[in-house]
Amino acid sequence: MLVVLVLLVVAVGALAIFLPGLVASPAVRERIETAAKDATGREFRYQELTFGLLPPRLVITQPRLSGERPDDPPFAEAGDVSLRIALAPLLARALVLENLVVNDATVRLVRDADGLRLPEPPAEEEAAEAPAPAGGDSAAEGGAETGSEAGDSGVALAVEDFRLRGARVILEDRTVTPAATWDVEELDANLKLSAVGPARFDLDARVAGGRLSVDGEADLKAETTDLEAKLEAIGLAALAPYLEAGRTASGTLSGTVGVSGPFARPVVDADLRVADGAVQIEDVSLRGPLVLRAKLAGGEAVSGSFDVDATGAALDAYDGAFQKPAGRPATVKGRLVPASDGSLAVDDVELKIHNLDARGRIDAGKRVRASLTAEPFDLAGWDEILPALAEYRPAGTLSPGALELATEPLSVKGRIGLDGIRMQLPDGPEIAVQGALEGTGDALALRDVVLTTGGESVRVGGQVEGLSRDVMSYRLTLGADGAETNTLLSAFAGLDDQVHGPLTLETDLRGRSDDEKLENLNGRLAFTITPGKLTGVSLLEQTVNRLGTFGEAALMAAALKQPEKAKKLERFYGDEFEELAGTFTVNQGWARTKDLRLVYDGYRVDLAGGLRLFDQKLDFSGQLTLEREVDETLADASGGEVPAETREPRVIQLASVTGTLDDPKVGLAPGTVEDLVGGYARSKYRRKYQDKLDEKLGEGAGAEIGNLVDGLFGGKR
Repeated sequence: MLVVLVLLVVAVGALAIFLPGLVASPAVRERIETAAKDATGREFRYQELTFGLLPPRLVITQPRLSGERPDDPPFAEAGDVSLRIALAPLLARALVLENLVVNDATVRLVRDADGLRLPEPPAEEEAAEAPAPAGGDSAAEGGAETGSEAGDSGVALAVEDFRLRGARVILEDRTVTPAATWDVEELDANLKLSAVGPARFDLDARVAGGRLSVDGEADLKAETTDLEAKLEAIGLAALAPYLEAGRTASGTLSGTVGVSGPFARPVVDADLRVADGAVQIEDVSLRGPLVLRAKLAGGEAVSGSFDVDATGAALDAYDGAFQKPAGRPATVKGRLVPASDGSLAVDDVELKIHNLDARGRIDAGKRVRASLTAEPFDLAGWDEILPALAEYRPAGTLSPGALELATEPLSVKGRIGLDGIRMQLPDGPEIAVQGALEGTGDALALRDVVLTTGGESVRVGGQVEGLSRDVMSYRLTLGADGAETNTLLSAFAGLDDQVHGPLTLETDLRGRSDDEKLENLNGRLAFTITPGKLTGVSLLEQTVNRLGTFGEAALMAAALKQPEKAKKLERFYGDEFEELAGTFTVNQGWARTKDLRLVYDGYRVDLAGGLRLFDQKLDFSGQLTLEREVDETLADASGGEVPAETREPRVIQLASVTGTLDDPKVGLAPGTVEDLVGGYARSKYRRKYQDKLDEKLGEGAGAEIGNLVDGLFGGKR
């Protein structure tokens, strides 16, 4: 034993004297650099290789492995690399590095469609052409074996403790356009390996403006891991190159992510927070903080629970159609489960937006389907979230109930109750809505809907079909029983103080969503107003004003303007009517009728024609029928008279009624004025000469001759 001890002391002394000089020799440098190039296909250089005996260690100063091309920066370089060797395992032909420390390293990686472009041995042809290293193969001359020779000699290599200090890793990812660059700085890492247990590791680095630290262990034999990562203010802008068109992200990400279990199916437990977030995903944007919690089982079929809270953020969707202010509740939670078609589904969904609480399930396959049930909720505050409602200031209770929703194609099934909904019409009165909105798949229908405003009600029915099409079709039915016309027209058509009176209405109309001028609207409309008023509209006055400016017609028109005669007609010029009624057929933007009638005190108007819906243009013709009192007043103004025995009312032909609903223009048929004035005159002269003929020729002779003259000269009523 003493001899062995002496020999060991002598050997150690010899190593201390001769080994430092050996490792620093040019031959060893050449062997190392050649072996490195054979293994990597890259040039390897270092400044100095030194050896220390106690403890045994090698220190490589400023090692450098070149880039892929001559003008590329180095693939890897370091300030120094220290390798501490365990003595005892050498006796068993095992090279064990008790400690491997790399200081101030920089590694530059490139990733493309084929993966990471790592150094690799040259092709066999290149290796065969490479010159043999100087100094031969003698261990005495070179002192060290190549990696392959070491492997052939049966020497085992192991590392117990690996450390990185002050490292930097630069990854250029060319799989995206433009290429993304990840710069991991101030990287400190420790890895402790064990032959009988899991490997322990930890790291800390600066990434994307924040810090990332990881602490955990991994069992390579059992293929399991247990680690926790902590993120502190990592910038989301680094993800920009990976986002599809129309998607952006900024802000910082902080929190923890735990990973445990088998490599193939790890369990991920995340608690993450986005601060100062600005995220855009196509038509949806988020501004503000976001909290995400999840516990998911990995692998091909991900499952587990999640909880997302965007209460503190402002949400904007679909060009401002949805705008949730910061501070309004917005949360969603649920369980990810595999669907039968291999896609993901979300079970036990709990969705909360403002005061809406919905629960159900979402299947996220090729066609997204959702089954949701929501409790009734108050509409107060939703005008801020849905700006389209802002001018209506909705109030009341909405009862969604159970809904079945699907996309591509869009489908809605279920019944939404409208329980006393109240809305303020723009520049108009408040209306109340009662009834339901029912989805039947590709259509939405109104069920038992009643609109009430100012104490007047109108029934509304119909449906919208083709929810999944660019152009939808609709059917609208309206009904009223004695509702005040002006109240309804003021509220729903903006026609204030034009038509008054109790309205009976029935409509059945069909149209298309792209028809702004209502040119494709068609259907039927029937109404009766009894009694009522067309404010400021008197068709009799319009007719009288059209009597003319020449001859006897001019004299008659002038006479009617005299105070005593005008006064007799004033009460017939009123705008109040006894009845306004008609049946319309709606087609090509017009509402046409053959039976529109207006019954006034003293006369009646019957019209046929149409009303253009887009601008209320009138295109009618018809007749004005005078009762006797009006007829006599007009006859008196013309200097004529109405025969006492006349029983049939006088009819005036209206060639046209044009203009607009609130300003109609009356046009008389050619010859109407002459016939009217001439008829009054003939009646007066006929009575005068008829009396004389009766005196000369006998009773009744004057009437017979008068009838003969009327027949010859076209006497008319």
